[in-house]
Amino acid sequence: MSRAAFLFVPAILSAALFCGSRDYYQSIEISRVRVIAAPRGDSLAVYMEIRNFATVPDEIIAVRTKLAATFDLRRATPRNLTRGSVRVKRLIIPAGGLIRLGPKTDFILLGKPRRAPRPGEVIKLVIVLKNAGRKMVPARVEAPSPE
Repeated sequence: MSRAAFLFVPAILSAALFCGSRDYYQSIEISRVRVIAAPRGDSLAVYMEIRNFATVPDEIIAVRTKLAATFDLRRATPRNLTRGSVRVKRLIIPAGGLIRLGPKTDFILLGKPRRAPRPGEVIKLVIVLKNAGRKMVPARVEAPSPE
């Protein structure tokens, strides 16, 4: 094998691996998405499951919808504290892992709703992930549970 071929083959393989690494970032699956209106109607909680099939972790960096003006990433706190949740900077989906967002774990809070959604209505959410980019998902609105 000539010296030029010896140098050329590793360069091609490196380029193929680098370009192929984008596939890892497309390996996010979002399911069981639901939106629960707060009893007072001033916010909406978003629950879902996110599976990361990639070999690198990912994280939620934004949530967008026409239904609400703001979003917060939240973590539930023990009931004996005065507040039910605290704001967190990021929600990480581990490599090869699954996270379940729900009322007793991490969740997304949509603030300043532009209108009151109806139970049974399906709204569009855009989940923005650091590596995988934007994922549009439908979310069914559920009535708040009586407390």
